[in-house]
Amino acid sequence: MEHSDPAHTRANEVMETREKNLFEGVDTYLATGKVDEKVFYAGSRGDWIADLAIALKNDTKARFIMIIKNALAVNHL
Repeated sequence: MEHSDPAHTRANEVMETREKNLFEGVDTYLATGKVDEKVFYAGSRGDWIADLAIALKNDTKARFIMIIKNALAVNHL
């Protein structure tokens, strides 16, 4: 954790990479009509997010593993 920067979050990392690449891919498509499929592939994490959004929207009661801050909800043994 020492190397982490609380002012530079995972969201910042996504905006600097995935989001930037996606917007550049859209711009390229609009300018040339060519699609680079790698730009639009979200990877497995993106698939999970889409699955979660669909489950929430449709109230499917699907279960998902979530990684969240413990905040002492579970005491260290």
